[in-house]
Amino acid sequence: MRVLSREALGRWLSANGIDADRLTWRGDPAPFRLLVRDPADPDAAPGPHRRLSVPGEETIIKIPLADRPRLSRLVSRIMYEAGVGEVCAFGLPESYWLNNRGYAAYLEKVEDARRIHRFLSRAGLTNRFRGGFLVRPHEFESHLPMLAAQPFCGGPDVVFASAAPPILVTACHEFDLHVELRSAELTDRVSELARGVNLDVRRSDLPPAADDSDISAEGAKAASQPPS
Repeated sequence: MRVLSREALGRWLSANGIDADRLTWRGDPAPFRLLVRDPADPDAAPGPHRRLSVPGEETIIKIPLADRPRLSRLVSRIMYEAGVGEVCAFGLPESYWLNNRGYAAYLEKVEDARRIHRFLSRAGLTNRFRGGFLVRPHEFESHLPMLAAQPFCGGPDVVFASAAPPILVTACHEFDLHVELRSAELTDRVSELARGVNLDVRRSDLPPAADDSDISAEGAKAASQPPS
């Protein structure tokens, strides 16, 4: 795994057409999108939790901090399935990979968080690190699930980007994965992978761009109609 400074990360993202601020592709957005969740959340237990509001309700729920292995391992399986040659893992523009001392002490109560922080510390990170990582295929199985578990254990969101083929996977602090792709065939394969390990998959594809010929035909048809 190669550690990228913040400046080197910015160059990699720019060279591969990724908007570092919006965390998506520059230009046209990826049309195929998946939201993947694990329906089997860990049972409520004493210890650190994350408070989340329920959409459309005024309810606040407390979700225990812990790795969701089926979600975190799915990241590596997606990249293998797609034949990716290199994955760049990075965080939100202002987020740190390692937390300040006070928050780190809080996360000491989370076993999975301690495991992730040991992994990141061995890579030579300091508390001020805001760069990224380049991960090669022989490291996918060991490294990508570890990095993907970060937000599930109390850390910031982590984005995994492949330029060839174009894939963006965001491991989100709301305990899910957001997947953006440009291939309908690969989208179907990823959906099958997720459902094969009993994960819930919801598609929210963007509508196709209007075809110019269809627009012209509609315009000609309208022009031929008598005025009302």
